[in-house]
Amino acid sequence: NANFFDGRNYYLPAGTPMDVYGLQISEGIVVSAQDGPSHAAVFMFDAQNRATVIHTNWPAASVAGVFTAVAGNYPLVVAGRNIMSRGNTRDTEPRTAFGLSEDRRFLFLVTIDGRQPGYSDGATDYETAGWLLLLGAFDGVNVDGGGSTTLVIEDSTGVPVRLNKSSAVADSGRERTVGSHLGLFAKPLPGFINEVAVAPDDTTARIAWTTLEPATTEVQFG
Repeated sequence: NANFFDGRNYYLPAGTPMDVYGLQISEGIVVSAQDGPSHAAVFMFDAQNRATVIHTNWPAASVAGVFTAVAGNYPLVVAGRNIMSRGNTRDTEPRTAFGLSEDRRFLFLVTIDGRQPGYSDGATDYETAGWLLLLGAFDGVNVDGGGSTTLVIEDSTGVPVRLNKSSAVADSGRERTVGSHLGLFAKPLPGFINEVAVAPDDTTARIAWTTLEPATTEVQFG
């Protein structure tokens, strides 16, 4: 999940139009424009995945050349410093935050579960900023959390796997329908066996693959 949105009904059918807060750009198309000083902590990416953080995107910066953009409600970490006050524990909630390293090479996606006594209460803004700093973030923003906090990865067979324990699922058994999310596509890391290719014939099949080092092999059928 990314931008905050108008969530009067959290369990709408997938594809339902939403009112998204702050700047959102998808594949070069402005889905939601920055129209005020609220929800103005922005992450921008160009087509080469180079990232920029604007802590307060108002007046709105140019979106020329921006391929992807999402916005949170406020920054948590600025120039390597936790800018949040310690506050009190009543501010403890499930959190989602994005961070970027000083050299702009590493993007950090952080989810913190909460609202589940005995499992996880959540985190304050100050604590969330602390986690970003521990991971190596130089800048970081708070994005939509609460019951929307969800982190999912696609496994090797294409099946989505939820990595966190959503408070919405704990309450209702269902994930929320969110108005905005940030998705990352990465090439699979090479294993020892790669590039498996099968060419079937009527009664035979040719199976080929590569290995990182010279290796003996055995193929079993059945």
